[in-house]
Amino acid sequence: MYWGPDYPDPSDYLVFNPGQPLGLRAGWAAGMDPAVTALATAATNASGDAARTVAYQAWQNGANASGPFIPVVQPGQYVLTTSAISTLDLNPVWTVDLAEIK
Repeated sequence: MYWGPDYPDPSDYLVFNPGQPLGLRAGWAAGMDPAVTALATAATNASGDAARTVAYQAWQNGANASGPFIPVVQPGQYVLTTSAISTLDLNPVWTVDLAEIK
């Protein structure tokens, strides 16, 4: 299955956790992995960039080790332009606002 984040924050990936929408879709029901659930809770409660980075990495490593998902790749995006375009602003969520191209 392909899934892309709705917004650029690691918390958007918690839907893969046991008992969450995409976790349930893969048969990973609530309570099936208390350790991963505890790591997700710690990540959710972490505050500050450094603490969040450590907490979300720990959650991801735990989910990778015991979860039903095999993350292969998060595809990149390609944007092509020409010298006739003077302004092209990229947004990590909406990609390109075509009305803003000059």
